[in-house]
Amino acid sequence: EIIKTGLSTFLGNSTIGEQSQDFIFVSLLHNAIVRIDIKLWIYAFAVKGVISECENALYFTFTLSVVNHKETSIDNIVFLINESADRAK
Repeated sequence: EIIKTGLSTFLGNSTIGEQSQDFIFVSLLHNAIVRIDIKLWIYAFAVKGVISECENALYFTFTLSVVNHKETSIDNIVFLINESADRAK
């Protein structure tokens, strides 16, 4: 739901040029604390070029990383999980 709302806002913007947006989430997955990084870029072209059908392009990456709970303080872990939960409201 969080990603859906962010994408709707991002894709609804009709500005010509390049835009980017970053999302970072911390969650639990199979009894592990994971961090999900999402990077979005959208390019809106002012004129149609070589590919006459193309008016914009969307590029995205997703990275899933396991958080090493032994290297991270419990305060940081609690803060990041609460921050992700607050965005879900």
